Amino acid sequence: MSFDPNINAPGFLFPKSQKSTSNTTLTTSLRRRRLIACLLLALPLILISLLKSSAVTNPAIWSLTPLLKSILDTDDMSTLDTNPGSNNAEGWHTRATESTSVTASSFDPKAEDLLATFFYSTKGSGDGFTMALMKPNIAVDAAGRILTLSSGDFVGLQEVVDAVKPLPQTDEWRGQWRIKQDRTCFGFDRIQIPGQPEISIYGWVKPKEGMALELESPAKGFTHLPQELGMLVKLAREAREGFTRDQREESVVQKILAFKDEAKRWEERHRTDDIMVYTDGSGFEGNIGAAAVLYRNGQMSRHLQYHLGTDKEHTVYEGELVGIILGLHLIKGIKGSRPKATVNLDNQAAIISTLTNKPQPGAYLLDEVNRLATQTQEMPLKFTWIPGHSDIPGNDEADERAKEAAQGTSSETRQLPPLLRKPLPFSVSALRQDLRARIETKRRVHWAKSPRYYRLNNIDPKLPSSHFRKLTRNLSRTETSILIQLRTNHLPLNAHLHRIKKIEHPFCRYCQGETIEDVNHFLFVCPQYTTARLDLRRKLGRQVQHLKTLLAAPKAIKHTLEYIRQTKRLQNYMSRLENKQRTSVGRPTRPNGDL
Repeated sequence: MSFDPNINAPGFLFPKSQKSTSNTTLTTSLRRRRLIACLLLALPLILISLLKSSAVTNPAIWSLTPLLKSILDTDDMSTLDTNPGSNNAEGWHTRATESTSVTASSFDPKAEDLLATFFYSTKGSGDGFTMALMKPNIAVDAAGRILTLSSGDFVGLQEVVDAVKPLPQTDEWRGQWRIKQDRTCFGFDRIQIPGQPEISIYGWVKPKEGMALELESPAKGFTHLPQELGMLVKLAREAREGFTRDQREESVVQKILAFKDEAKRWEERHRTDDIMVYTDGSGFEGNIGAAAVLYRNGQMSRHLQYHLGTDKEHTVYEGELVGIILGLHLIKGIKGSRPKATVNLDNQAAIISTLTNKPQPGAYLLDEVNRLATQTQEMPLKFTWIPGHSDIPGNDEADERAKEAAQGTSSETRQLPPLLRKPLPFSVSALRQDLRARIETKRRVHWAKSPRYYRLNNIDPKLPSSHFRKLTRNLSRTETSILIQLRTNHLPLNAHLHRIKKIEHPFCRYCQGETIEDVNHFLFVCPQYTTARLDLRRKLGRQVQHLKTLLAAPKAIKHTLEYIRQTKRLQNYMSRLENKQRTSVGRPTRPNGDL
């Protein structure tokens, strides 16, 4: 079908074959098509008018996409983004350039320039710093690199930050948006925008195209995570790509973290509560302790400490729960009028565990927490997370008292809750961890005595560990088998075949003289494979000269296997391996999984 460029409408509505060159009457079919086109064009305007009239009274309207919200807020249709699921700042981290004008030593951030700070908190993640966005066009990524953004990327990031500000504060702890997940091991994305309450998102994962992330329970009229909030988390997570903690420019990040003074000011504003309790659990010098301190009108009144035992018998998580029990016991012991009370702790896992009924370690401690909290129902009680090491006096005091408890200090037995007046049962998790640690130590000692230790340790010092399993996760069984034989020098080259008495001599068939054909000769020396070796060098650079790189570096292994294919030295052997493995598929297995 051909189209007439002179008709100002979609071509599929006006086929050239149906257009008359004279003033003849349009056919009934063509009229019908034009009518449909007009209705399609008018429908969005009708919908917009209806939404404008109900947007104020119906909060569910604001769960619509940012595109529709932008339509409601503007009369200029030409400025609308027609793809609300994307943002022109996506990929900003790869396009950003490291600043040449601002170095780590000269970096002097100002509070008034800070637009937003992002954290990703998981167990053992430390401070969880992800990135900071600052005026005029600066971003600091998770590695502490000071990046200069293009104007388009900076404006794109700033627009998403601004779009998040009007979102309502949820009633969950710390303004949290909880995404529905089938597991409980997800981390928290935390967003701190100056002058705004902190936003916390639990369980964010990159959604499939066109899909929205469902919340555990509706929040302020939302059943799914607001799209602009999901986009902001997605953009922030880019700053963690390729990040490892040991490569972080610590001085730069610490200057950003100094703005956590905002948390200190928040605590000071809320210190007007008559009762503030700070709790902490600590692992120190191989022992576990817990403590709670009670403040009244800004002054420390009482404290309790409890020594749990060694870290082979108990966990820090148990210490955190014991700290909460001590804090609730302090509140329960208050006589006279009972004003509102706040329990402050710096462990997110402990707070989350109090919100779920799922079976988990230390369940008997959680039962005690719930029992004590129930007994204080006549007093308004709330739990609050505060960042650790933020120069908050009460939190620092609880931390010091917990370390003292870990070293063996406990309050008098009669002052403790009944549950803590006798030693706690050992933690199954701690015993399991200790057993695994002892087995791992014995395994490493045994491995160091192996005659193969020296060669394999030079190739992969991480052995024995799960590193090799991760390394070969995307390899076929044949490729994995070849890699193992390369590492152990058991590849069917002439040196190995001679050693097992399959051939008469170990020498290379292509090299004159008496050059032994082993793995080193095959990969680095033999002139027969110079072309394939040059191709390998182009892909890996100078590191191609090291056996450790070729056989242990994740990015190099695929290229090493491709080199072996290009040489065709083991072509028949690899074909036999693949055929053998194909015929083994579907055969019954022994109980241990072996064929």
